[in-house]
Amino acid sequence: MIEFSMPVAVESKEQVMAWLAYGIKADAISHDPLIPWAQKALDLKHLLPWERYYTKIRDEAAQRRKLWLARPHCIVERKWIKAVLGFLQEQASKNPEGEFSVLFDGEMLSVRAGRVPLGVPAEGPSSWNERYSQPLSQLASIPVRIMSDPVEMGIWQGNLRLDHGGQRWVSRRRSADQSLEEQGTVHS
Repeated sequence: MIEFSMPVAVESKEQVMAWLAYGIKADAISHDPLIPWAQKALDLKHLLPWERYYTKIRDEAAQRRKLWLARPHCIVERKWIKAVLGFLQEQASKNPEGEFSVLFDGEMLSVRAGRVPLGVPAEGPSSWNERYSQPLSQLASIPVRIMSDPVEMGIWQGNLRLDHGGQRWVSRRRSADQSLEEQGTVHS
């Protein structure tokens, strides 16, 4: 005995076949030569509503992962990140109303607080196209302890992220060329 339900209205003949295969568990009987449509119906599984939903979710996750891997980011040794954070905290105590910015040129992470530059060695897949800025007043939320080594710094959805999301800051963007021209070259 087989009992199942399916919608009264469906999109196509193929979707009806997919529903029937699902309802009667056609995979269990697809080897039977008396049921030639069973294998074809199993191949139409992607037409079922929940399969479409899961496919959409998987595609969105794959697209998000692609974007995540392509985002501006770099890897910095823990000792250098600690130096950067100490530098920024010192600058924040001198000028809490100022702002800081970061830029990775492919070999060096350049940090600037006001007109004071600091550069530390870093590695990453590619240089950043833009300098990311943030008010120094936001430094109060920087983590005190950096547990991992190396540390990743990157930009995701407009937020500056340190150590895989341990900290997020909303960033104002300026083009890297404009910022470098305005503020001069950054030296380590």
